[in-house]
Amino acid sequence: SLESGRFGVLSAKGLSKPRELSAGERQPRLIAGMSPRKLLREDFTEEPAGKLYGGKVKDGFARAEGQGGLIAFDINPTLIAVKGAKLRMRYRVNDCSSIYLQFLGEDVSRQFGNEFTQRKQGQWIEVEIRLDSLPFDAAGAGGEKMPAGQKLGKFQCYVRGEKSCTLEIDWLEIVRE
Repeated sequence: SLESGRFGVLSAKGLSKPRELSAGERQPRLIAGMSPRKLLREDFTEEPAGKLYGGKVKDGFARAEGQGGLIAFDINPTLIAVKGAKLRMRYRVNDCSSIYLQFLGEDVSRQFGNEFTQRKQGQWIEVEIRLDSLPFDAAGAGGEKMPAGQKLGKFQCYVRGEKSCTLEIDWLEIVRE
């Protein structure tokens, strides 16, 4: 047997003495030059594969209205947060002070999220957030972050602001680089 990160040659004589993989063997040029691998993508041309339980899908984007409104859906199939995974999202807000982006574990007892203050109103904004930078809701600032291997079952994005505030998400994806 070989442990992770080790290399050995198997021949008719048996397995050679295992050794550590070199940097080039761990990250071959072929893989290093590849574009990011999509783990999840929602374009909102139709409802997500998982159940949409917050917001509405219309005209190619998801929309939530009013203070505390949210865009939320089940991630189907369940997604595992892998090392290096990032959320990319294109959205816009109106009359909004902040959005609260959150992922819930498959068992919903593990919630990871962060609040983002909104200075640009009415403009499409693209954001990229490392999943492992999202803190556990109960931990507070500087606490536990989302661990690799976390099973993610739900995505939620709340809008906070005036009574007339809106949040529209054009697309979102999770990629691994």
